[in-house]
Amino acid sequence: VKQIFTASNIQPLKKELEAFLESIITQHPPLVTGEDGKAALAVAWQIINKIKDNQNNGKNISDCGRSFS
Repeated sequence: VKQIFTASNIQPLKKELEAFLESIITQHPPLVTGEDGKAALAVAWQIINKIKDNQNNGKNISDCGRSFS
């Protein structure tokens, strides 16, 4: 299945803050929970650490099992 993603003029941080404020005003749960954010941050740190490990071992990103060319 091929998916096509397009960029838009939406400012992600602004939209995130607006959604958070809306959840406070309406007293509805936020679209993204603190646990969701924590999990996403953990994945991001794993990616960063893997890149650093590969750089320290003299590997290019294309040496990590899949070519991105």
